[in-house]
Amino acid sequence: MEFPMYEDYADETAELDYSDYSEPSDHLGGVAYSLQDVWNDCCLPSLEIFKTLYPIFAACFGVYLLRILFQCINRPVWLHFGAAAAGIFTAHHIQGDRFWILTASGIAGWLLLRITRTSAARNFTGVLVAVSSVLYILSLETFFLHPATANALRGSQMIFLMKLISLAFSESVVDLNFAEYSGFIFFPGTVIFGPWIPLDIYRRWSSANGIPTLSTVVRMLKQFGIALAASAACLLVSNCLLDWLIGGFHGRWIQAFRVAASFRFSHYFVGYVSEATLAATGVPYTSVTKPWKIELPRSLVEVVAYWSIPMRNWLREFVFLKARLVFSVSVALILTYSASSLLHGVNFQLSAVLLTLAVGTYVENELRRKLAVAFDACIEARACRNCSHRHTSGHVSVVLANLAFGGLAMFHLAYLGDMFDSSASAEKGYNYQHTLTKWSQLDFAGHYTIAVTFLFQWLI
Repeated sequence: MEFPMYEDYADETAELDYSDYSEPSDHLGGVAYSLQDVWNDCCLPSLEIFKTLYPIFAACFGVYLLRILFQCINRPVWLHFGAAAAGIFTAHHIQGDRFWILTASGIAGWLLLRITRTSAARNFTGVLVAVSSVLYILSLETFFLHPATANALRGSQMIFLMKLISLAFSESVVDLNFAEYSGFIFFPGTVIFGPWIPLDIYRRWSSANGIPTLSTVVRMLKQFGIALAASAACLLVSNCLLDWLIGGFHGRWIQAFRVAASFRFSHYFVGYVSEATLAATGVPYTSVTKPWKIELPRSLVEVVAYWSIPMRNWLREFVFLKARLVFSVSVALILTYSASSLLHGVNFQLSAVLLTLAVGTYVENELRRKLAVAFDACIEARACRNCSHRHTSGHVSVVLANLAFGGLAMFHLAYLGDMFDSSASAEKGYNYQHTLTKWSQLDFAGHYTIAVTFLFQWLI
């Protein structure tokens, strides 16, 4: 049984605060404000953020050219150090003086890998590095960093720790040298916005020989252009269009839907930017998120699965499957969501959301599995690959049932996403009071719904 995981990529918007360019405001709502006004007063200022991104894209394209050059003259070590230098430049461009924390973390990670690999505990390198990584991020954020600094670094630190832990569990790390490690850890296509990529993909990229064909270059530029256009569209929806379309409507749940949708589209923006930076380096195309699967969900399980595909893959490979060797499915699921929460650092709000999702997705999966067996219908949380049910996905009752569960998932999206607003505490990270206040304003409806669902699936 597979339980894909949730990950909050939108934490990385703390590193690039596009709300500085245009903060959605109530005056956008209502028919008096024309679309032309929205374009001039909100959309154009919001798109100014791409001026900040140009140097990052330039660094990624530059590394792509360096790969061609250094492979032609057979200097792979130079390529690795060139990629690392471009990544550190990118980190400095976004993080400013905070970039030295990422640089120092990378060096410390190398030392940790070497020490554990050459010690008597080398058979437990993966576990030791994983535990050390969690202790490191928690202590760093708790005792050494200002909350605003910790929040700004959180996304990049999470990507770094994911890379480091994946190396610790990998057998191919035996022949890893410092140059290749540096290029992988500080790779400019992933160092700020992600996504996580395994070492094997980086090695295939760095070992590609010869000058690329014209069709390869065209395909790369096409992927970059599509991702860039998609990121711009999601940014405008998040910053401007949602507020213009429904900002004039009142009601607590309508506003919760607007805030949650704005948060989701800011996540899509970051996801597509990460696809663009990866495409610019020439790495084979990787899909980070699938908004259409989230906005029109079949289930809450599918929302979690497509929220951040690379993170889901990482959690499944390095946490869930390894925990499943020792524990039951339910325990492995809790451990996986806990690992995701810990990687995000000291963040009560996200931990509360992840715990709610862990219980919610498990309960939903169990309920729909039992109903699918009872009615011999294709109504499980994930669509059948080779459906053998009597009532297939095209049956009217099956369509209606799946639509109802999809509507329930949209309800949970609004409930869980309402707390991710643009309040004054966002810069430092939301505290537990903010989280509980938001949920209490919605009468804890989402939690009560999960409780009722649990009781129902337990009774049947």
